[in-house]
Amino acid sequence: MRCTLSMGNTRMKFIAGAVLFSLASYANAATSLVGGGATLPTYGYLNQSAGAATAGNPLVAASGSGSLFAVYTAATTNTITYCPTGSGAGKRILANNNPSVETPNAACLSGVNPTGFQKTGAAAITQADFAGSDAPLSTSEFDAYKTGHGGALPEQFPAVAGAIAIAFNKTGVTSLALSEGQICGIFSGQIKTWNDPALAGTVPSGTTGNITVFYRQDGSGTSFSLLNHLTDVCRSQVATGKSLTAQNAFKTDQAFGTVGAASYVGLYSAGSAAKTGNQGVTDAVKATDGSIGYAEAAYPINAPTRFASVKNTAGNTVNPQTGFGPTAIPVTLTFGQAITGVDSAGRPVLGALSTSTQCVAIVDPKTYSNLGSASGSTTYPILAITNLLGNQSSNGTKAAAIRTLLGSVYTNAPNRSSVTRIGRVNTGYAWLKDATGSAVLDSTNATTGIQARINACIN
Repeated sequence: MRCTLSMGNTRMKFIAGAVLFSLASYANAATSLVGGGATLPTYGYLNQSAGAATAGNPLVAASGSGSLFAVYTAATTNTITYCPTGSGAGKRILANNNPSVETPNAACLSGVNPTGFQKTGAAAITQADFAGSDAPLSTSEFDAYKTGHGGALPEQFPAVAGAIAIAFNKTGVTSLALSEGQICGIFSGQIKTWNDPALAGTVPSGTTGNITVFYRQDGSGTSFSLLNHLTDVCRSQVATGKSLTAQNAFKTDQAFGTVGAASYVGLYSAGSAAKTGNQGVTDAVKATDGSIGYAEAAYPINAPTRFASVKNTAGNTVNPQTGFGPTAIPVTLTFGQAITGVDSAGRPVLGALSTSTQCVAIVDPKTYSNLGSASGSTTYPILAITNLLGNQSSNGTKAAAIRTLLGSVYTNAPNRSSVTRIGRVNTGYAWLKDATGSAVLDSTNATTGIQARINACIN
């Protein structure tokens, strides 16, 4: 992959003292940062389930847990609260462009509907400090943010990769290795029963019953990432006896049931339903014999629920937990672009932002939609790239803390080596590395390194 670093017309200046600034900011007076969004990275960020958040009580990283935020807090004394609203709501709350529905100062969770990031009873905030999203900004979301902030811009930097697992629960089936064609058949509603001939040899002989499919109800980066994979592989991977034509209407989108798989959810077996959050999907699978869903592989699950292995297009069967994590994912950053929509095949399309900026970085989803396709690859093929987002302006005294938080995931970032919940086997998360071997994702490079970029972007 080619590294796109078009400087163009930009306000950014990369200062030689960026690294010293970054390190010095760790010693600033303690700051309380408020954020939320994506549920996919909650175990890596906090070592907690997104389901642990309750009305008015967002998540806080437990001391010594080895999570990213716990390590950050121990090093800086800055505290972080995180409300797992899902990626779509996270971006809207950061933008604050619809105060009647979602505001940064509302309760963290209200029933199943997240309404904001701020803890009930805490001091009022006028904007969230940061957000997490596995679905990168679209051009319309970028413009909505500008509207909500009087022309000021959002900032976005890719942070961590996470494996998207296929969860299942079926009596008599203790392990499951699905081909890409079978996954396409299940989520297109063509494989609706456990005794479908397309699953012959995959499940034990005599297995019967309907397949109940659970999927995300909220705007979800996990859905975006699964659909990003399906729109790629389902053009060529077909289950035995199934039709490619009927599998070709997936769209890469964060809304699974209403946009991304809208052509198919009506074909699912009775009882199939949308659930809120990764936790909601895994809880539903656990409670329903014969069901299948999708969730971040970092989520701990217990029998009878299990994660399926996937036979990638290179022909190798890979487990999403044991086969993902210790090797950093190579990526290329593109600056000043966002998702404009999808093409005729449902694949995501990038386009220039309405305002030129080097502070919105994106990994083109087409470049990681099927990393298990290379000859001989042992890479788990279904993954997400989760992003950290912030505000260009109005950060006040919190600016230094936000800069170091957004830069804490990159190579040579202070204390990153202490994080044990990311970049290790069985965690479900991997760090990112630059595909070209340049210094872009090195936080210590004072001119082109990403921490220098973040420092220039967050005011």
